[in-house]
Amino acid sequence: MEGLIACTRDCYDTCIFNNRYEPLRMFPINGFTCARGRADLTRNGRNRVSSAYIDGKEVSVDEAIKYVAKLLREALKRNPARILRTDYDGNQGLLTWYYPDRLFNVLGASQTDRSICSSEGHEAIRVHYGTSMGALPEDLQGFKAAVLWAFPASTSAPHIWALLVKAGMVKVAVDVRLSDTARKSDIAIIVKPGTDVFLALGVVKVIIEEGLVEGKVRHLEDLANYVKQYTLSYLSDVSGVKVDEIKWLAEFYHDHKPVTLIGFALGRSLNGGDAIGLISLIPALVGLRRGYYYSNSMGWGIDFNYLRGLHMARSLRVVPMAEFGEFIERGEFDVIYAWNENPVLTLPGGDRLIEAVREGRVTLIVHDPYWSDTAKIADVVIPAPTFLEKYDVVYSYWHNYLVYNEP
Repeated sequence: MEGLIACTRDCYDTCIFNNRYEPLRMFPINGFTCARGRADLTRNGRNRVSSAYIDGKEVSVDEAIKYVAKLLREALKRNPARILRTDYDGNQGLLTWYYPDRLFNVLGASQTDRSICSSEGHEAIRVHYGTSMGALPEDLQGFKAAVLWAFPASTSAPHIWALLVKAGMVKVAVDVRLSDTARKSDIAIIVKPGTDVFLALGVVKVIIEEGLVEGKVRHLEDLANYVKQYTLSYLSDVSGVKVDEIKWLAEFYHDHKPVTLIGFALGRSLNGGDAIGLISLIPALVGLRRGYYYSNSMGWGIDFNYLRGLHMARSLRVVPMAEFGEFIERGEFDVIYAWNENPVLTLPGGDRLIEAVREGRVTLIVHDPYWSDTAKIADVVIPAPTFLEKYDVVYSYWHNYLVYNEP
């Protein structure tokens, strides 16, 4: 099979295409892609950064690179930690996302911690299972029911949704609103924002106290003693889910043994990490092995630390993404180098970055294929190729295909 290319978006599905940019008719891609994927060839030429710019003036790429090197050298003389490298998953290619870290690690620059999306969930699940690796696409086919807990499959994971529908699974959605996925599911349970952990506690409590436990779970007695301190009426009041619904969900888990799909949004809510960890434990209580899916990216054996060059050098300072704006407001950085993300729109405190650049307190360098909102305010802009235009190696956090992208 020649000329393969994988979509590099931060997306569960990671579609794979042939050299005519047609989605492959192989499981789990199954010959279709989303609307964004279908439009890539058209959009590839729109809104592109076609040249380098310094302070709004068009220059050659070589001149821009020399200017950036000068800025970095000057900042290094003052304090390497005052250079911030910030990036995220705008392109999921292993070389695009991780490999450039090597330069900034050697420089000793500060870096963001890439925690904005799923890190708390990975850690929470690892506490129980030793890994966050969950069900594979092939595993999903073996289930007859699914609980989609804050997991908007119908809009954000169309291949997963199609798989559930084709298999005729009973679908139960747990969400804070009647989302598209909730409307299309067989049952929708609406929980108050930030209280999913209390609903999960209620489900665990019913499973344990009604003798529905079928799995071998270590320290089960400790868990039983913990949930005993909460009454179902209290958990119902806090979560907004009726006692009868809590009992029904627990019995549904016992009777139907559903796969549980856990969404990233939970991690960005109050008690999100605790909620993800406890929800992932419910399948084990009813006897399911790896009966959940969150993200499989940490289960492939990819040495991300090696790609980043952490065996050679490490950044002097790691900045939590949630505190991005606060660090800027305190004047912690002189130079910010952004690639593979659009921090003005995607990080907390993006407005503070705009202010700092406009006031000349920070020099912003952006390496991007498109004129994003961040590129539009940058002091230096350097054009980048899209995933359709360069070699890379692309992995998925759902299926187990590793794709060598050829332009």
